[in-house]
Amino acid sequence: TILTFENDQTHLYYRYTTLPEKLIHAAEKLARVSAREYNWPVMPDSVYSRIIKLGKAEYIPWAGELFAEAIPVFLRPLSRKLMENLKVSGGILAPLKVGEEAFGILAVFGSELLSSAELSAMDSFAGQVSISLRNARLVQQVENELKERKQAEAALRASEAKIHALLDAVPDMMFMLDQDGVFLDYHVPTRNSLYASPETFLGKNIRDVLPREIVDV
Repeated sequence: TILTFENDQTHLYYRYTTLPEKLIHAAEKLARVSAREYNWPVMPDSVYSRIIKLGKAEYIPWAGELFAEAIPVFLRPLSRKLMENLKVSGGILAPLKVGEEAFGILAVFGSELLSSAELSAMDSFAGQVSISLRNARLVQQVENELKERKQAEAALRASEAKIHALLDAVPDMMFMLDQDGVFLDYHVPTRNSLYASPETFLGKNIRDVLPREIVDV
């Protein structure tokens, strides 16, 4: 089972499990929440926090407390029975980390063959899963940034179109100058309305284009 953190690192969420789908649906119906929406807080003194902090896999001989912590409160009295039905006793928890960036926990329970001898292999496998999670998040981040950029560009085009429509409805000539008096842009009803071509004044100071007596006014 893969448990991941979301925006913060205070809650764990179910993201993947090899448990039978029929069993997952039954649990969702009983808990009245979907597996992907369900989450629980990670306490500072919990095994989950310790494993993330130390960055090493740990063998858990009896997972009763962990199992109870990961299910809704009203189901915890039934945790032992649920573990028996799932044939869960002990297992291994491994941190999903790349460097100092933590993604969650890899939990493997249920097999009687699991022991502390499997810790090294589990750390290696968890490392591969962690890299895959990081790459997936990077791809998602890039996709989100591209989507936001496209939305911003569309909004800008819509704004420019609105401004041009308003300007086209104005019959007067208009000129945009910066604080130093340099021509930046212009608008005229028709190009024939200009007394000189744009090349003669765009980018130039008003004092270099118009007679001094007009500028002074």
